Amino acid sequence: MQIKEYLNRRNILFFLFFVVAFLMAYAPIKAIYTSSANREYYSHIVLIPLVSIYLVFLNRK
Repeated sequence: MQIKEYLNRRNILFFLFFVVAFLMAYAPIKAIYTSSANREYYSHIVLIPLVSIYLVFLNRK
């Protein structure tokens, strides 16, 4: 039971840190995506996370 309690506490802490990080980064990320939608020069910004995820996935193999 001790391991299960540790994992539950660990998952809760991870979730709390994730929520805090998301709330801190939400406004800047929203501003970046808004500017990419309004200006043609920044339209490629939307692709950067997708390409990054793809490259990380390739390195895992």
